[in-house]
Amino acid sequence: MRRSVVFVRDLPAGHQLQIEDLDVKRPGTGLASEWIEQLAGYTLKKDVKADNLVSVEDIVEKLN
Repeated sequence: MRRSVVFVRDLPAGHQLQIEDLDVKRPGTGLASEWIEQLAGYTLKKDVKADNLVSVEDIVEKLN
């Protein structure tokens, strides 16, 4: 069964994502688990809650 990337804790807008901020869980209706390492370094556009699926609408493009 497919898994999706989720936030492990509540995080504020402007937070730069680290691997430790993310985990993978079922169901696989969000970003695929293969994305977890690539998401490190992206910045959050808005506040997010723990256990919510990571969405491209949640993040700002990396600057580097």
